[in-house]
Amino acid sequence: MTCLEVLEHLVFPEHALDEISRVLMPGGKLALTVPNIQHVEYLGQLIRGKMPGPAADTRHMSIFTHKFIAKLFNQAGMNVIYPGGVDASPEWFAKISPKYLCKTIAVVGEKR
Repeated sequence: MTCLEVLEHLVFPEHALDEISRVLMPGGKLALTVPNIQHVEYLGQLIRGKMPGPAADTRHMSIFTHKFIAKLFNQAGMNVIYPGGVDASPEWFAKISPKYLCKTIAVVGEKR
């Protein structure tokens, strides 16, 4: 199952993950992407007193970090089997630190 750039638009993203987990069979996989509030550019904006991009977007009701996504997956009965990121410039930054150098969190989870 895929859920790309959706959860940030929900007030209670955990409800969506609970429902996704409910319909997945054990061992079923979920690929998910959300904006990464911990990206170094966004952290710099916070330090300068500005609202970072994903948080400033009025369409976004929730913000995410890798740690928060892992917590939501765990609460929904899923394990993160691929924690990663995309939208890094240059692309090889994604291999160095998806936590800080990728603007988008990309994870794959598996239902327990």
